[in-house]
Amino acid sequence: MLSTAAAIVSAIALLMPGFIIAELSVARSARGSRSDLELALRALSYTLVVHITFAFWTAHLIASIGKPADWTHHWGALAIYGAVVLIVVPAVIGTVLNRYLAHV
Repeated sequence: MLSTAAAIVSAIALLMPGFIIAELSVARSARGSRSDLELALRALSYTLVVHITFAFWTAHLIASIGKPADWTHHWGALAIYGAVVLIVVPAVIGTVLNRYLAHV
């Protein structure tokens, strides 16, 4: 079972891509303020799309690493996965979506 701190960090990491996309997609827009519910629903839907899109990489990483006790030997692969899936891809998607919405 995960400790409380690990569970909180895991939840943040899983939801972070959606919030990055949601915030970057409306940055510098003329649109009015959004409700917290709208932000949460957008973030959850964006997160779902990102994680479904990269499910193949997640499955491959879990299968190749093995048990959670062995993960300490694979920090490089985990760091690359985290950087790409949790930060880079959401930032690119949010920026592209922002430019698209500004153009439309």
